[in-house]
Amino acid sequence: MALQRTPPARRAQQDAGITAGISGMAMDLPPYRVSLEDWCGWTGASWDKISAVVGHAFRVPGPAQSVYTMAANAALKLIRQNDVDPARIGLLALGTESSNDNSAGSIIIKGMLDQALDDHGLPRLSQHCEVPEIKHACLGGVYALKNAVRHCLLEDSAAIVICSDLALYARGSSGEPTQGAGAVALLVERNPALASLELGHAGRASDYRISDFRKPLMDADRRPRSNLHYPVFNGRFSTYCYLDQVRNALSHLYQRRGVSPAEWLQELRAVFFHRPYRRMPQSAFALVRLCAEALSHGDGSRLLKRLCPETGVALDEALGEMRERHELPKHDADGPGAWNPFRRTNELMKGLRATPEFEELVLHPLRWGDDNMMQLGNIYSGALFAWLAAGLEEAARAGESWAGDEILLIGYGSGDAAEALPMRVCDGWKEAAGRIHFNKALEPAYDLSRSQYEALHAGLAVDDLPSPPGFRVESIGTKTGQDFQDEGIEYYAYSA
Repeated sequence: MALQRTPPARRAQQDAGITAGISGMAMDLPPYRVSLEDWCGWTGASWDKISAVVGHAFRVPGPAQSVYTMAANAALKLIRQNDVDPARIGLLALGTESSNDNSAGSIIIKGMLDQALDDHGLPRLSQHCEVPEIKHACLGGVYALKNAVRHCLLEDSAAIVICSDLALYARGSSGEPTQGAGAVALLVERNPALASLELGHAGRASDYRISDFRKPLMDADRRPRSNLHYPVFNGRFSTYCYLDQVRNALSHLYQRRGVSPAEWLQELRAVFFHRPYRRMPQSAFALVRLCAEALSHGDGSRLLKRLCPETGVALDEALGEMRERHELPKHDADGPGAWNPFRRTNELMKGLRATPEFEELVLHPLRWGDDNMMQLGNIYSGALFAWLAAGLEEAARAGESWAGDEILLIGYGSGDAAEALPMRVCDGWKEAAGRIHFNKALEPAYDLSRSQYEALHAGLAVDDLPSPPGFRVESIGTKTGQDFQDEGIEYYAYSA
């Protein structure tokens, strides 16, 4: 594979030893938890299947919580847990797909933070801080992180990236058990404490996939949809879009790095994916491993030569399927429901899952933080970074020696696009990981009854639930006069 030239500006930064990446992480979750075992009892779903495929629980926000309150809570925790000087922050970026203001973005969070920083006797964020909101389904946070790294390399100031989302699905839908809500905040700066990111080695891919997963504002009659938070999605088709785009992003990474895919993946210390539910990253990484065998060894792969006869798949057809680009069929009235670009590879993935190698090749690199993530559900743009936070904290507590090693982050956004980000763990990472406090962010947790869950899902207040500290929506404006209007604008309050 041909190596790409390093741009002069980036080469100068490398020669000077300038790196940028993540120095700190913090998380905020709603305290209201739905046990999926209880949910299975309410709905008749199989607990054995749900626990294996999806997880154990998800969180639901209360009426006084929003994407912005969770984001501000996470950012304030980040500042205080890492002793960040707020005046150093030159970029405050919000990655989200479920914010409820189509004009303002992270400036809302900046205003909330300044109020709380005043209360704690800390300096405010710089008036010269950039405040973008970045949206692309669950990939907005990854794009925000990449922009933050570029910002820090070009300007000698730090950045805060916040990924905050609400994953809400209609009751009775296939997406209901994969719901979730929460926010993850990242401190990004030069010479980071946790992990550095080399953008020149990252892989990316994007294709327009029409009806994969969308949140249209209008219905078929061009009227505003009644609930804009409910997505329009197509489960099996969306799964194949995820698999295909992750494969494409990694192919780009291999090309830019000039590496043998199978050997490079084997050297990674850990891998973290965007995680809509537990089984999805396992399926994606199984595909990644098989495609790496096809790219690195072709018909000489001992693994593929063994799996193909066992599964009844022709080796040459499987190799072609894993190497070629898959075009989406032209749109028709029935949609692309029959599209399956991995018919043969799916059989190989099933065969791989039944082998002893599945544990080593697929599950072992995904194990860090996996148990804790079973408690969260899907938090869209924050799901990948929540898993990274959980994994780093768990590895530090276990005494793992990751300094100097590479880890891989795979982000995905429906619609659709994917990013493959290799990161190198820094010296002294354990101290920074000890300030994440992931397990502390899981508390308090109040298990909801069925009636409480159904009320919160509908946006109704529940009288007998405690209100969490931190930021809250205090009121919503109703004025529509000519001299002053604030209809629909949220007003926030903060209590320590």
